[in-house]
Amino acid sequence: MAAGFNFNAFNGFNAFSGQGLPVNQNPGKENEAENSRKRKFDYLGDDMMSVRCSRSAGLASSNSAKVSISVHKSLITADSEFFRAALKPEWKPEWNGGSTAVKSEGNGDATAVNSEWNGGATPTVDLEEEDVEMVKMYIHFLYKRIVDFEVHGNITVSYGNLFKAYGFGEKIISNEFQNATMRAIIEYQYRIKTFPGNDSVQIAYQKTPPNSPLRRLVVDYWAKAANLTAWQIDLLPGMNCPEFLHDLIKALLENRPAPDFGKYKLWRNRQHEFLKKLK
Repeated sequence: MAAGFNFNAFNGFNAFSGQGLPVNQNPGKENEAENSRKRKFDYLGDDMMSVRCSRSAGLASSNSAKVSISVHKSLITADSEFFRAALKPEWKPEWNGGSTAVKSEGNGDATAVNSEWNGGATPTVDLEEEDVEMVKMYIHFLYKRIVDFEVHGNITVSYGNLFKAYGFGEKIISNEFQNATMRAIIEYQYRIKTFPGNDSVQIAYQKTPPNSPLRRLVVDYWAKAANLTAWQIDLLPGMNCPEFLHDLIKALLENRPAPDFGKYKLWRNRQHEFLKKLK
């Protein structure tokens, strides 16, 4: 069963149940929904553009594995700094046999073109290293203001898709999409009563920079909710994610209560705990 997080839930509608959900306790500092409402129909009649991506991760090198998705140019450029920069009209085009393309270098940079330079061809942004499902998720959000997820599906897959979507929002610099995805992640965790596992943690750290809100969320989950039985503690050393372990240790130290005794007296009074038993 799929559920969606309605980004316009600020007005009292919750896409999960049709009931009110107080997702924003401080609307004075959050104007995303208002901006979305203002431009709701601004894109109608506007020019189209295409986003070219991979049908599946790992198949980007094959032309047959690529797919192009159309979207209104004004809608995507109003939301994403990446696409706004990539489609600046003053940038010179690259001629590639009758089509215009903007190729991402995988680090948020792109070479931009202007479609008017080659007979009005539809401008294309090439995100060949991106999975088509993430691009679809983002474009669906642009039109519907909803971030979808599977409530009763595979938990690891659902968390992974949401974390990848958040990372995609990081790449294209879309704060609205990231915030909507973050709310969906938190709501998903609440609904399934299960925290993201080690695989999801690795995705979070692979797709985001240091001090990312998503990194802080998964560290907060571990620091405040982890236990020795239900959590995969023994798998932590094999995660190959030293940044997460560093952040987790830091969070645990910050949240640890002060010792009951003096800093040095504590171990003197407990030294028997560290002595080997004698025969």
